[in-house]
Amino acid sequence: MRNDTPIPHGTANGYKHYKCRCDECKAAMSEYGRKFTKKVPDKPIPHGTVNGYANYKCRCKDCTAAQSERSRQKYTPRPRREPNPIQHGTANAYSTHKCRCRDCTSASTAYFKARRKVDPNDHKRRQKYREANRERMAEYSRQRAKDPNAQELRRDAQQRRRARKRGAFVEDVPRSEIFKRDNWHCQIPGCLYPGIPVKLVAKRTDPLYANVDHIIPLSKGGRHERSNLATAHFRCNCVKNARIGGIA
Repeated sequence: MRNDTPIPHGTANGYKHYKCRCDECKAAMSEYGRKFTKKVPDKPIPHGTVNGYANYKCRCKDCTAAQSERSRQKYTPRPRREPNPIQHGTANAYSTHKCRCRDCTSASTAYFKARRKVDPNDHKRRQKYREANRERMAEYSRQRAKDPNAQELRRDAQQRRRARKRGAFVEDVPRSEIFKRDNWHCQIPGCLYPGIPVKLVAKRTDPLYANVDHIIPLSKGGRHERSNLATAHFRCNCVKNARIGGIA
């Protein structure tokens, strides 16, 4: 719809809305601008407040202290919770707290068995792989049998497992540590080979093969720990058997 309103000369409205550029409208617009663009005097800086620090960029001692106090009140960290005590017999104790007791180990094994998705064709795949790589697996087994480090790890695991079966306390003690401590000499009283050191690299049926003897046997309530372990010849350890003390 056409607007037939006459142009109001001599007003700011005529200059802005009706685009009139006569001298009267220009003068009215200039007066309007001077009236509403007067410079507002600066407000005094409120020292000692957060507003003075944030808005007026005042870095005096009082404003900085006020800002620091506000930050402490607003961003106070939550108190840390005390760690949960070790709950034996759980998978969490096995994985997080590294507890290797019988109960925690059984719980961890049961937990992962429950989570594992059983594939009905899994055994067929394993059997097919074994048949296709029979020579390779046999060669790997022969190399592992000759590796002294692998033999030591197996022997350590066997002794710890034997102690756990009897319900004895088990400490993770490498056999090599016991051998070095005893200077590779048999510590059983009445040794059959006095002065002859034990042999680590030898057949297991060799009389001088290095063994670890329990001073107090596991069958008599002994513990698998450093103070109850001693170096022994294979033959001396067999003759001592489950006696407390030396060879009779």
